[in-house]
Amino acid sequence: MKYYLRPTDVKNFIFCPYRFYYSYVNNIGYTKSNWDRLGKLAEHARREEILAKVEKEFENVFSSKQLLASEKYGLRGIPDMVLRHKKFSYYAVLEIKYSKRLRAEQVYSLASYALLLEDNGYYPVKELLLFLTRTNKLYRFHFSPELRKKTENILALMRKIIDGKLEPWPNSAHCHSCDFQNYCPWWKHRADR
Repeated sequence: MKYYLRPTDVKNFIFCPYRFYYSYVNNIGYTKSNWDRLGKLAEHARREEILAKVEKEFENVFSSKQLLASEKYGLRGIPDMVLRHKKFSYYAVLEIKYSKRLRAEQVYSLASYALLLEDNGYYPVKELLLFLTRTNKLYRFHFSPELRKKTENILALMRKIIDGKLEPWPNSAHCHSCDFQNYCPWWKHRADR
């Protein structure tokens, strides 16, 4: 594998394939906002509280500073928490996000972490957990065969874009809040109307 994708890249791709293209393929940097920095602070400040919410069922088995890589999936990343179910011994990945609402891109980012974990010996991953700090809600998803397949297909599409075999396309629902408006031909086309 000549390059590795990150779960954040998967999130960017779902948000808008052009966003992924500009940030990953063209290496146009995304400037972290104060919201991004605030989110990281909230994540670290609430880590123990969040772990307390799941400790009846799970134990934390992973140092959050450990980088994982998968040659099979061409992924690398550092999950917030890897948990093992105390009774049934399966694994779960937990991500903490500074957000008010659940978004599809967050679920696929979690699913890509699950693929990464399984390829590193944390098998089987059966649950994906997402804690949103702004609403204090914990969401749980089953890592189903369908979600696994969809995530693998997304990774394949991303690789086709990287390899120049597929052109990215816009997700116009997000154009108004995109950081790449200055570069995007789709945005320029819309602005010219």
